[in-house]
Amino acid sequence: MENPYDAPSTVSSLSDELRRPVGVTVLSILTGIMGLVLLAAFVVCLVNWRENNEFAINRRQAPSIFWFFTGLSVVMAFVTSIGMWRGRKWGWWICCCGLVLSVIQNVGLTVTANLSVGVPSLFTFASVDSLKYVVRAIVFAIALVYWLRTPVRKFFHVEKTSRIKAVALVAVCGIGFATIITVVLQSIFLYRTR
Repeated sequence: MENPYDAPSTVSSLSDELRRPVGVTVLSILTGIMGLVLLAAFVVCLVNWRENNEFAINRRQAPSIFWFFTGLSVVMAFVTSIGMWRGRKWGWWICCCGLVLSVIQNVGLTVTANLSVGVPSLFTFASVDSLKYVVRAIVFAIALVYWLRTPVRKFFHVEKTSRIKAVALVAVCGIGFATIITVVLQSIFLYRTR
């Protein structure tokens, strides 16, 4: 005979399903801390805004590109941290996009570091710059693999989303967004400096 004072089994299974995975908690807290660090760096850059603008102008680059993406990274770090903590779908998508773009960026920087010194060799691959980017790419790839696991996707209610399609979608959208913003801001800068 069942005890009438026990909670129904559906309630206990529902509370187990909504429990935040430990890795999500850790990534959410780390992303919030990263947002604070990025905010401090942004404030330091604002204090020296003239030097930063002159540096970009001397390279024929629009200073607005730097300010836009630096400010956006601060805002997105805080927004993503909140979205991950609360288990929102958009928090999962934004974090997934950030992880995919970080892997792509560090792989690209590894290739650039190896090709910038001439013919790639074991010595160029073992350089400090190259190894730094390789380690970062591996760390972000491991975090991405964790992020795509079924329990994490269930917590965010995106378990029906295909992993491969999600990675492809956020890569295309993230790179496309960054490219469009960069082209527009650089074009405006070049038009004004004629």
